[in-house]
Amino acid sequence: YPVAMLVSGIISDVGSYAKQVGAVYLNPQFGNMRRDTVENAHKANLGVYPWTVNGKENWKAAQELGVDGIITD
Repeated sequence: YPVAMLVSGIISDVGSYAKQVGAVYLNPQFGNMRRDTVENAHKANLGVYPWTVNGKENWKAAQELGVDGIITD
């Protein structure tokens, strides 16, 4: 099964950490997510699916950050 990293903070070297744990997805908490988080994850070939992204305004903001999808209630 594919492995995802569910994180609530910022991981400075997300690619290296993902490789160590065998992850192919990054699931960051939406409120703590930044554009460079998404860019670094994509450089490491990780899919980015933040949680919990609720409401149209936040969905649009997540989309503008370049995420691959969202997790919502």
